[in-house]
Amino acid sequence: MNSDITPTPLSSVFYEGIDSDGIVREGAFRARVSVLKQEPKEGQSFIAILVASNVTDLEKRVADLRDRHRDVPLWIIGDVSVSPDHLQQMINTHRLRRWIPRSFEAVEKAVRESVSEIEARSTYQKSRRELGTRNRQLHDLQENLEKIVTERTSYLSDAERELHSRTQATRDLVRFIKELSQTESIEELLVLLNQEIRSFHEVRSPILGVVSPEFGARLHFQQARAAGGGKHAARALEKGWGSKSVKKVWTHRVTIRVGDADDQTYLADELGRPVARTISIPLGREFGVPVRAVPLLFFEHSFDEAKSERFKRFLIPRIEPLSTALDRIIINREMHAASRLWEATFDGIADPIAVITSGFEVLRMNEAFSRFPEAGKKLCYQVFADRSSPCDGCGLNEVVASRAPVHWQARRSTDVYDVNGYPIEFEDQESPVRTVIHHYSDVTKSLELKGHAFQGEKMAAIGLMAGNIAHELNNPLAGLRSLAQVLASDESYPETVRNDMREIEKAAERSSAIIRDLLDFSKADDRIREKVSLNEIAERSLNMIKTALHEHRVETDWASPESVMVEVDPHLLQHVIFNIVNNACQAMRDPGEIAIRTRRLHDRVEIEIADTGPGIPPEIQSRIFEPFFTTKEAGQGTGLGLSMSRWVVENSGGVIEVENRKDQAGTVFRVRLPVAPEGSS
Repeated sequence: MNSDITPTPLSSVFYEGIDSDGIVREGAFRARVSVLKQEPKEGQSFIAILVASNVTDLEKRVADLRDRHRDVPLWIIGDVSVSPDHLQQMINTHRLRRWIPRSFEAVEKAVRESVSEIEARSTYQKSRRELGTRNRQLHDLQENLEKIVTERTSYLSDAERELHSRTQATRDLVRFIKELSQTESIEELLVLLNQEIRSFHEVRSPILGVVSPEFGARLHFQQARAAGGGKHAARALEKGWGSKSVKKVWTHRVTIRVGDADDQTYLADELGRPVARTISIPLGREFGVPVRAVPLLFFEHSFDEAKSERFKRFLIPRIEPLSTALDRIIINREMHAASRLWEATFDGIADPIAVITSGFEVLRMNEAFSRFPEAGKKLCYQVFADRSSPCDGCGLNEVVASRAPVHWQARRSTDVYDVNGYPIEFEDQESPVRTVIHHYSDVTKSLELKGHAFQGEKMAAIGLMAGNIAHELNNPLAGLRSLAQVLASDESYPETVRNDMREIEKAAERSSAIIRDLLDFSKADDRIREKVSLNEIAERSLNMIKTALHEHRVETDWASPESVMVEVDPHLLQHVIFNIVNNACQAMRDPGEIAIRTRRLHDRVEIEIADTGPGIPPEIQSRIFEPFFTTKEAGQGTGLGLSMSRWVVENSGGVIEVENRKDQAGTVFRVRLPVAPEGSS
């Protein structure tokens, strides 16, 4: 049997030799296989059993059978005596399975073992063939898959590269738009655009033409300018961004133009230099109305046609963001210019003006209004008057409710303002008024002039009355005084009567002094200043108000007369002290105490007048010196006394102050005046 014949499942047993006792047949029958005596057919699967009778015959038959059937399992049956070494040699040489004892059972067992081995080998070979086939199929499949994967991978790589390119382009565009949104000037926009096109080496820095109602038509471009250097260093040139007004506006066409001769000629005329080929890109469009000239970007370049198209494709998605950013910048510039004009206009007005909401919040104001522009102050009465509540008599709510102009007065420190409130109304008349314009006019000086005029008339009336009183009383008082002197010198009267006459004489003298002081007090204000002791003026004032003082205790603490010399109009200063003491008497409804003290303070002298009255409420302390301001009932005061007193003191170079006492209830007035110069009369 040839070795290249593919074995098939076992079908028979082939034997050689004499099987007279039928051992082979019986054993094969028991093993359920057929027996062949003749030579097996080609391709038939079988096992061989050699029945031998002697050693010579055995060796010859074994060699011959193995030559014919090289791979067939070979068994030997016989009683031939063979040495173990010889037997081992035969087994190794001819690949014998083993000797089979001469019995049916041994043959059956050998046949069954061979059948199992052949079937196993056949199954193994079949498996190997199938595995080889499958390996070849897998190899072919793998090659096909690798080819498909290679083709698909190549396609995906191209797609991935394309996707990466588009993603990167989108990211660059998003970054560019984000950076555009942060630009605040045309120069910043051009710098950003110049950086964006730096990968195109054949293009120069952009030139931008813009028409603005505020700034006119201008070209913005990069220009060289001198840079500072050392003393002996050559002045270098650095690049900066500038602009220039144009003599005429560029051609108005809202299309992208490449190599347009008109654009090239226009730039050459305006810039005064040769201009290369250009790409012109309008940054805007017509919206149904004629536009004189949209913003226009010019790019000088040396592209070929292909690169020119690539540059256009690069810029097209950036045109809309550039146009939007430029519109925003121009609008912001115009709004800023309009805002500066508004601020300059209203700051130039001396009167305070403000736009105020119905909730007292200040929206806009000029410099004259913001007297107290501290951090955190937003309400009008905080900014204007440094108050914690709305000004007295504020008409804001009335303006909002009536939707009509309202007039009232407001006070800031010692100043008085006439206020006119005007409602701001829009076309929708049904909507409530939410904002009001306040216009303030300072009337402080006017009120002071009115007060001075009133005081002058009052003083003139007092002077006329004092003259009449002096004329009517001086003669009786002179007679009374003379009679009292005569009776006091007559020794015929008892001493007690003469003492009474002396008291009458003194009372008449005091009455005459009061009349003289009243005449002096009512004299005109244009008297010449005199050098006089502050003590003397205070004592004269007290003499004039003794009637009001008789219910109160008066304590005085005078400095030495020489140390408190002042150069003033004594009658006017006497009027100041009279007003302060009289107000103190009127404030103390029950008997109280008035303390008056004079003292020297370096180059100033001071008179302090303190009472034990109820004090002055803090909210009106700053107003008590205003003309016509009074807390007295109607008919009991004009509100001009303290206003006139402040004018007299300040006109004399001094100051007048007021505060509530800290140790007890009451008020303290202090008047400080310059010390009289040495040698003055």
